[in-house]
Amino acid sequence: MHTRCFIPHVCHEAIGVLAAVTIATACVIPDTVAYGFSDFNPKKPFSVEHPSGEFSVTLSFNSQGKVESAALLRTARLLMKGEVMISPKIWSQGE
Repeated sequence: MHTRCFIPHVCHEAIGVLAAVTIATACVIPDTVAYGFSDFNPKKPFSVEHPSGEFSVTLSFNSQGKVESAALLRTARLLMKGEVMISPKIWSQGE
């Protein structure tokens, strides 16, 4: 599922943690708009795509089948862009 998260006046360039959990949870609750749009497998992390990447959400269910907890897998996104992030303080030391 691909989604956008709207924050008042500005579209979030990625997606907030709460929005990712909300989308994943909505996909597994019958009678929600999102229910049935995903091929959710409770044994695998649920992938929520957003414009700048993806969040993997793991949902846990209680004995009644209701969502009991959610966890997110976060990555070092800056490292994966292929750029080196160096503090401006480093550059000014040689001057």
